[in-house]
Parts: sequence; C-alpha cells; structure tokens
Amino acid sequence: MYDRIAGSYQLIYETLKGRKYPLELGYGAIPSSFVPIDKKTTVAACKYGCGLYGRNGGCPPFAPNFNEIPGNELLILYARLETKHYPHRVLSGPYYTKWVLIETLLTPLTNRIGRRIAGLLDGYFLSSGNCQVCRPKRCAVKEGKRCRNPEGRSYSLEATGVLVTELMKRFLGIELDWWRKGEPAYIP
Repeated sequence: MYDRIAGSYQLIYETLKGRKYPLELGYGAIPSSFVPIDKKTTVAACKYGCGLYGRNGGCPPFAPNFNEIPGNELLILYARLETKHYPHRVLSGPYYTKWVLIETLLTPLTNRIGRRIAGLLDGYFLSSGNCQVCRPKRCAVKEGKRCRNPEGRSYSLEATGVLVTELMKRFLGIELDWWRKGEPAYIP
C-alpha cells in the first residue's frame, strides 16, 4: 500500500477580460505502479472517438506507453468548474460552446501549472488532452510534417494508455462523464 497524498483548493480565477470563475484546483500523488493502464483500450477510444488520432503530435499513435515514461510517481492535477458557474450563453448554447469554455479556461490553466510543477520536480508533464505547445501555430503533425518542438511536446494521459476515468474515481473519488455523440444536453 502507499500513503495517499491529495488535496484541493478553492480559488477565484480571473480571465484577462475580467470574468471571474470559482474553481476547485486539486491534486493527488500515487506510485506509477498503481496507475491503471490499458493502452489497447485507450488507443481504440482515441482512434474511433477523436478526430485528432494521428493528427496531433501528442496523440496516438505517436505517444509512448505510460510505463516508458521516467519516474516512480504520478502527480495528478485537476481543475473543476461546476456547471452552475457557466455563463448562461454557454449553458444555453450547443455542445461546442461548452467545450470551448473548458478548452479556453481550464486546459491552459492546468497545462501552465502542470508544466511548472514538472519543471520544479524535474518530472515529465502529461496533459489532459491533445498537445498545445505550438499554439497559436498549427500542429505540424496535423499538416503531415514532423513535430517542430519534440522536447516541449506533451502527451495526454489517455494517449499513453492511462485509464483516466478509473484513475480519477479510484484515487481522487471523482466521477468523470465523457461526452457521447447524440447526447447534446451533456455538459463537459
């Protein structure tokens, strides 16, 4: 067994436009050997459920196996914005509008914090989604070229084979609900 290290903080995140969002920012650390992995399942989910498969340098089939990544511990970082704090126009809009809110608010925040922590701990950063290190430039891999920033590239947890839903539920008690086509009411 291991000693569970986890916690969370409540904070108000203010955007450059002055919009304020109450967030929960949390973390957990577990030995790498406890991380649930099934690369075949996650790659299939990416291949058949995401348009970025083979089109982003941080996605399959370019990502290494989780077990190939150096380190003995996984530090999990998450940010949560409750739907009651979504702007009305986002809640009443189509799914894509909801997704854009998350991608423009939470993903850059967790990526910045994650990269900083990885640098301080001399660790390796895995993101919650596709690699965004070259933004605002377009991913070279998407254009059929080689990654222009292989040292800065980030792979997603899923792309390396981590069963993220199981990981979050088992170690942090957080239930993830993945978007499914045909369910327009789902809110990310």
